[in-house]
Amino acid sequence: MPAPSRRRRHRLRDLLGLAAPYGGALLLLAGLFRSGISESLDLLLYDSVTSLRPAPSAQTLPITIVGIGECDIAHYGWPIDDGVLCRAIERAAAGGASAIGLDLYRDRGVGARRDCLPQLVRREPRLITIFNVAEGIAPVRGTPPLQQAFNDLVVDPDGVVRRDLVHVSGQDASTVALPLRLVEVASGSRAWRRQLDTPGSPLSRAPWLGPDSGGYANLDAAGYQRMLPFLRPGSFTSLSLRQLADGPAAAITPLLRGRIVLIGSTAPTLKDLFEIPQSRFNQGESALRLPGVEVHGLRTAALLNDQASRPWRLTTPPGWAWPSAACARACSACSQAACCCSPRAEGCCGSAGSGSASPCRRSRCC
Repeated sequence: MPAPSRRRRHRLRDLLGLAAPYGGALLLLAGLFRSGISESLDLLLYDSVTSLRPAPSAQTLPITIVGIGECDIAHYGWPIDDGVLCRAIERAAAGGASAIGLDLYRDRGVGARRDCLPQLVRREPRLITIFNVAEGIAPVRGTPPLQQAFNDLVVDPDGVVRRDLVHVSGQDASTVALPLRLVEVASGSRAWRRQLDTPGSPLSRAPWLGPDSGGYANLDAAGYQRMLPFLRPGSFTSLSLRQLADGPAAAITPLLRGRIVLIGSTAPTLKDLFEIPQSRFNQGESALRLPGVEVHGLRTAALLNDQASRPWRLTTPPGWAWPSAACARACSACSQAACCCSPRAEGCCGSAGSGSASPCRRSRCC
């Protein structure tokens, strides 16, 4: 056999030998990506990083959470009488709250004053009552459409709240997420939502989650979703229901004036609790789970930051970036060339450190 032919065969064998480990690694990575194992690992890593990162306090935000705790249930009983809720809401309004969100289901009245909530919601435009789309639960009877909001949360398959469903376009006037409705009522402006509802606007093209964003695979990314920024658990300004309904006005007014007030259950026995990324790494004696009303507080805080021109920082790469990043890591082992791993360019490479791509010739490229 001529010498040139032997050299070509030897070179081909060497190239195949070099490419085999990288090809196997890429197949393994692709298999993990498709199997869902990579999603679990990525989310575990995300939870770990979120837990280690110092979380800012919510004390500086104009949000007050009125929790219905075990002591309130012991005092007022359960379910809470509508008369107590009306008294609390009226005092929040008199104290100067900018918006009041009732995060309790009251499609049916409770107690002797069961008609007070339908009457109150019609004369108090700052009051927002909730409904739940998934469970088919209606808002307080007679609530005007612009004072209704859905309180549905998006929960990952492992039971952890990591994402925020900010808005769903193309719905009727009542179908607006609770945090967005509260911020609109407090600010008196719907400009932010109008931008979302305008196709092609800068806000509608922001880094919202897609089906394969970050470590997710085949995510149900309907609507405008993003990763939820977390604050220090339990750091919101708070009152008990009894303090708001029956406490001294002078003591509670500074915690209400000009603030968004969220009223909801915090008692563990009511089981309106959700795991968050910090839950699995909590070192306390009891499991860390946030009340639903505090989760809505976090979502509201994120919107307030947006409207104060402090855009959210938690973004995810597009779906192709995960395998591309894996490819790039594998390519870094090539000693004589740097690979260009792209969903649109297959196997191009350039001289290491050149910053440009050119067809592979003499360089060994994976």
